[in-house]
Amino acid sequence: MKRIVCLLLSFLLMLTVLTSCDILNSALDKLQGTTTEPEVTTAQPEVTTTESGITPPEPEINYGTLNSPVTVTYAYEVCAANLGVGETSMEPFYVKGRVTEIGQTGSYYRNVYFTDGDTEMLIYTINLPDGIDGFEVGDTITAYGYIKNYYGTIEMATYNSDIAIYVYVVKVESGNPDQGEVTTPEPEVTTPEPEVTTPEPEINYGTLNNPVSTTYAHSVCSILAEGESSANPFYVRGTVTQIGTTGSYYQNVYFTDGDTEMLIYTINMPDGIDGFEVGDTITAYGYIKNYYGTIEMATYNSDIAIYVYVVKV
Repeated sequence: MKRIVCLLLSFLLMLTVLTSCDILNSALDKLQGTTTEPEVTTAQPEVTTTESGITPPEPEINYGTLNSPVTVTYAYEVCAANLGVGETSMEPFYVKGRVTEIGQTGSYYRNVYFTDGDTEMLIYTINLPDGIDGFEVGDTITAYGYIKNYYGTIEMATYNSDIAIYVYVVKVESGNPDQGEVTTPEPEVTTPEPEVTTPEPEINYGTLNNPVSTTYAHSVCSILAEGESSANPFYVRGTVTQIGTTGSYYQNVYFTDGDTEMLIYTINMPDGIDGFEVGDTITAYGYIKNYYGTIEMATYNSDIAIYVYVVKV
């Protein structure tokens, strides 16, 4: 009987141990099944690109060199695209082309046109350095100088700055060695007006035997600024209409050519001339001055006073 009870107890103990192991394994399985990998989201970097990808840098301007000059077309187009009216290129160009026209020759050449066969450009003035005697239409030249937008005309011209830098021809090749026959197209633009103004006419100061009239002297000196005197003395002829005072010199004398009356503030008599009267025709020699708006013959104020003289009665 005791053996049977012991066997039953042993069986129950074994059953309990086995059941406990199953429960433990089941719990471990459940624990392993609920373990999840951490969720990691990688943010994509924000990349902003243009339609073409990367914005390219501005192309660097090629100003050419003596041995590798640029063409007329390149120089013209790059300056037309970048220069405003009145602006000049930042650096001088070396430009090669065939001469199609020369407007004027001398110590420098003016209104020279040259081309690469596609584009014709004006060189307003071009100088000849030592060693280059000149060039002719049909020659190929390399010009060195600044390029300017002159009221819409792209041209090689003197660079206006504190120091004037001129355009020079630095190489001349007879004919057209690089391009063969070139047919110059008709220019699409008209030749611009010359940049130089008409010089002022030379002033006639008269002579003793061929004096100027009071009208001429008064008119030509009317451009004097207040307080200014003429650069040289005049010989002026006119008929005396009034004499203010007389003495060792005459003061406030007026004379005329019949159209214009002019004042002689003071006039002196040299040796051999005793004097004159109203109605006499005299030739006066001296400087003319703008005295507060009055154009008159008067003492020239300088380091040495030069007086007005009557030189013929």
